[in-house]
Amino acid sequence: GQETKPILDAMSKKFGFKVRHFPVPWPGIDQKAQWMDIARRYKADWVINRNWGVSCTVPLKEAARLGFPREK
Repeated sequence: GQETKPILDAMSKKFGFKVRHFPVPWPGIDQKAQWMDIARRYKADWVINRNWGVSCTVPLKEAARLGFPREK
């Protein structure tokens, strides 16, 4: 999941947008704190999930719980 970080960082510099990385501790089934930051503190416009396994469904549930639009 770390492979895209340098690419996103380079693109943010080139195109002038902010990118923030939110690490999720293994096994990734508790993402409440990260999603509070994403949805409420930073008010992210868009989110790219780089999850695997069981942790793939957790961000969708947390985003929905906080009212973050799923199309973003």
